[in-house]
Amino acid sequence: MVPGWAINTGFVLGFLAGLSVLLWTLLWPPVNDSGSGKIKIGKWEFQFTGRAIFQLFLAALLITFPVLLSAASSPASTAPAPRSYEKVDRIPDPSYAAFRFLRDTSILDLRGAGRSSLISRIPIVNEKSNPANLTNTMRIKKIAQADVISFTYATSGTLDVRCLTRKYTLKVATEKDKHEKGELSQTWEVTVDVSDVAVGEEFEIIVEVTYWNAFDTPGKQWYATYANQQTEPETLATLLLFPSNKPFDAYSLLAYPHGSTQGQPFSGVSKIVAGMDRLNLYWEIPNAQGNDTYEIHWKF
Repeated sequence: MVPGWAINTGFVLGFLAGLSVLLWTLLWPPVNDSGSGKIKIGKWEFQFTGRAIFQLFLAALLITFPVLLSAASSPASTAPAPRSYEKVDRIPDPSYAAFRFLRDTSILDLRGAGRSSLISRIPIVNEKSNPANLTNTMRIKKIAQADVISFTYATSGTLDVRCLTRKYTLKVATEKDKHEKGELSQTWEVTVDVSDVAVGEEFEIIVEVTYWNAFDTPGKQWYATYANQQTEPETLATLLLFPSNKPFDAYSLLAYPHGSTQGQPFSGVSKIVAGMDRLNLYWEIPNAQGNDTYEIHWKF
């Protein structure tokens, strides 16, 4: 894969060189050369010789070449765009009365945004940019009869989601969701088939989510997870992986009832481990309170 800095350098140099050749050809076209051609733009008409046509071709090549390089810089690991899903007005909180969550681990990989090229971040060129990949692994025990279990994922940008371990269906809400930091533009529900799991058995579900345009501004640099209502303790864990050229500078932890829009500083028992190079940040809550939301915010 071509490094991001090489793509960005090629984009800037190619664009400037192509623009220079284009302006040079339009303003001072070569004369007394073999062949000719005309281009009319509105009330302006440009007369070109064979050499000028070659220069126009060279300018177009220099300007568009970074687009081809940009395709080589696309991150390899992203969830594919869903092909089949149902649209609904809103998605209610799922019920977990038939399940007990043992552990919920989220690994949010922000390094894909650092590898994307400048041209891929232009909305006109690419509506999906700054990818962040989430791997959500859950260890669950079935305590009553149920054929399916559902999970929700929301973002301020857009997202693609899939379950890696079992058959599943998808729903997306048309209404925006309110959160501590404002509106979330997309909410998806993943419903997983667990009909083959017997009551009393434990099972594992892995969901992969690719967030697009979601963590690209200071107001969007946070991630939330929540515990489920149950009498037994549940362990929540979040690992953030930052781009090698963007170590985090500071972080803060919040906790509040699920559904509330007012976050409060977290004051419970937890483990927080920050990498010495500030390229990763791990937060674990061994006894997460039922139906509470936990947020981790970071700054560069």
